[in-house]
Amino acid sequence: MASVEFTSLPEEQQLAFHGTLFAMAASDGHVSADELRLILESIDISAISRPGLRTLRGWLVEPPELEDCLRTLAQGQRELQFGVLMHLTDVALADERVLLGEKRALRLARQHFGIERPQALAIEEFVWEMREIRARHLSDEATVAAVKEAAEQLGSAGVPSSAIYYSGSFVGLGTTGVLAGLAALGLGLGLVPGLGVAVAVGAATFLAVNWALGDRAGKKREQVIADQRRRARRFTDNLGRALDGLAQQLEQAEDEGRAARVRERIAQLRALLPED
Repeated sequence: MASVEFTSLPEEQQLAFHGTLFAMAASDGHVSADELRLILESIDISAISRPGLRTLRGWLVEPPELEDCLRTLAQGQRELQFGVLMHLTDVALADERVLLGEKRALRLARQHFGIERPQALAIEEFVWEMREIRARHLSDEATVAAVKEAAEQLGSAGVPSSAIYYSGSFVGLGTTGVLAGLAALGLGLGLVPGLGVAVAVGAATFLAVNWALGDRAGKKREQVIADQRRRARRFTDNLGRALDGLAQQLEQAEDEGRAARVRERIAQLRALLPED
């Protein structure tokens, strides 16, 4: 099962993927700053048309119906569906707790995609494990071992390895960066169960893994650094565009209720701006 460039998917599926993130973040009745940051780090708008961009800007204030997005994605490739569920789980855990509304949303996604409950549980355990690895500040050697073990457990549950391309850190990254990460982790480039999921640990841990491999990482390490810089630029660019779009929506707001929701989202996004 080969990975496919995210931007080569039909725009309808790209928008549906991004829509699920907004819908999941709002499923507990409130979109947190952590959830907004994760979404802005993830969405890739490089192949989205102007009408599509207007749709995305609207979702910043009024997220779409999750089920509408899931119906569209249910027509997509299998690895995309697993990747969506993994990323939705990551959004749900962004504030380190899964509320009732989020649990219902995850169950709905699993049902639409025909993903078995043990596989969904394995994905949730993997996301938790990645967060714990980051929090424990392990040595390079211990990090490598922990990440590989988590990846193997995920693969043993039957989660397709190529699904990772669509989840978390890999949305919007080029295939070269993905393959470099897999090779650097020593998991090979074939369809080994769980291969590649290890690199979803985030920038700090991913770089630690590559440094731990020393000269064997070579140019792969440089590629990883470049990928992480692109991810940071994507967040900054998306944040700026989001604020510009919300400013326009505020001017066009037809009632005070809508204007209040737009102002609230603007305040949340401004809080994410880097300090001078």
